[in-house]
Amino acid sequence: MLSVILAYVNEYPQILFTIRSIAEELKGYDFEIITINNWCEEVKKTGFKEDKSHPSIMAAIEGNPWLVDLFYEKKLSHWQAKNLGVRHSKGEFLWFPDAHVVPGKNSLSSMYEFYKSNWEKLNGSLHLPLTYQILEWRKLIYGLRATPEKGHYFYEFEPLPPEGWKNGEKIFNPQNGIAVFETPVMSTCGCMIHRSIYDKLGGWPEEIGIYGGGEPFFNFSLAVLGMKKWIWNQGVLFHHGEKRGYSWNMDGWLRDELIAAYCYGGLELATLKWSFVDGNLDVKNRIWHDVITNPTVNEHKSLIEANKKTNIKDWAQRWILS
Repeated sequence: MLSVILAYVNEYPQILFTIRSIAEELKGYDFEIITINNWCEEVKKTGFKEDKSHPSIMAAIEGNPWLVDLFYEKKLSHWQAKNLGVRHSKGEFLWFPDAHVVPGKNSLSSMYEFYKSNWEKLNGSLHLPLTYQILEWRKLIYGLRATPEKGHYFYEFEPLPPEGWKNGEKIFNPQNGIAVFETPVMSTCGCMIHRSIYDKLGGWPEEIGIYGGGEPFFNFSLAVLGMKKWIWNQGVLFHHGEKRGYSWNMDGWLRDELIAAYCYGGLELATLKWSFVDGNLDVKNRIWHDVITNPTVNEHKSLIEANKKTNIKDWAQRWILS
């Protein structure tokens, strides 16, 4: 079974089109779509009223037995909503789209077919390239941006390279002979993984909040665990880039980024990253102390460290030279 995990807040009406387009792609397969409403006090404080996403989904559940709707109200966190969805899911395979996307024709179904047969060989996640806006035709993926001496590991959108990266591996699809290629980093929007890989990651650290941290944790924890990210370049996920009516702040961003760096790179990397971030020193020190003394963060860090195959600096060197 494929479990589609889809977090949302302030996404009406596009979430309805997203659900329907995914369901149409998966007709004939054993699947479920789990939506998670992340409307919470943090959103209310921005002054926005809850839209019609949740009641519209609830009105459709009776006729669509593959659809489940949950609430995550503890805090505004795309990542914790995903964790909740996975805990309630049944599938051996997991797919994580955003709430404002439409898969290209046969993109998701062909991706699922390939991943089911090849996930062990791939040893990691498979991702659809994206467009940033729903009617754009250019396929985008992430490109690595790394400055190891500053503890900085990040990414930016780049055009899809038709032949893949020079230093990346390729696996040929036996059905058509087209290569699926390895990439250093990629968006979690459109990401497919086997449940066992999610379990090795421990999901997303439960302290990570709204902005930052979630994708670096996913990408760079997979890297140090010796697993890979691959691009299903035979498909596309059309994405609707638009403001959602809520915002993030720099303190929350720094906390999330430090949690991620601490988990995949340990104390040394997190210290280095912290030292190069601008900001009020007292605030930085408070956030730093909160992260490195937090029991759940340290538990997640220990999980990653216990299964590491390499360190982030050595992993990145291969791609920096690509």
